[in-house]
Amino acid sequence: MDLRTNQSYRRTPDSLTLTEEDVILVQRTHWFSLFAPFLAVIILTSFAIASIIGLYIMQLLTPILTIEALLFILLLTGSGILKICIDWYFHLYVLTTKRIMEVQFTPLFTQDINDILLEQVRCTEVDVRMHGILNQLLDKGDVVLTFDRPTHQEEFSILEISHPQSICRFLVDKLSVGGFMSESPIWFRSQNAKKRLRFSSEIIPKTSFGGI
Repeated sequence: MDLRTNQSYRRTPDSLTLTEEDVILVQRTHWFSLFAPFLAVIILTSFAIASIIGLYIMQLLTPILTIEALLFILLLTGSGILKICIDWYFHLYVLTTKRIMEVQFTPLFTQDINDILLEQVRCTEVDVRMHGILNQLLDKGDVVLTFDRPTHQEEFSILEISHPQSICRFLVDKLSVGGFMSESPIWFRSQNAKKRLRFSSEIIPKTSFGGI
């Protein structure tokens, strides 16, 4: 986990803007989330290469066309892998002193920012979800924050991150005890079936979670 403090950013219509805000937490998705798209690219590339070689064996392609087709496929594969890595690297969850955001940014293409202003909501519950043995072994899961708005409730999901339980405790610490909404009690949803909900004071240590 990447923790940053005392950093300010200028907001413009075309870029991420944080003015007079301290960045407390910056988190990417778990590296294992790259496995599925990488596997799909490898399978498609293998199938395409096998098809080109098959056409060459059946003498439907000349050697020059075969080489050009293979080079083109390798170029597409490299571009696809690079696109996947860029999308993963620039997909961030950011917690500041004023908001919590999900930022998805692809240079020269798209920018999508989903944020919640902490001054306008009250966090009531933090839920950790780790489904399956693989997620337990990799320490990978989701953290879902439930915010109570004046008119309705809204969930903000931090998906497929590393060390979700540690991140959860850190968020509860920042959002409740000594945090931005200390007047609002926050409940932490445990995976223990005998005690599904715990008050934040039961899980917050005396020292704040510092990093991973």
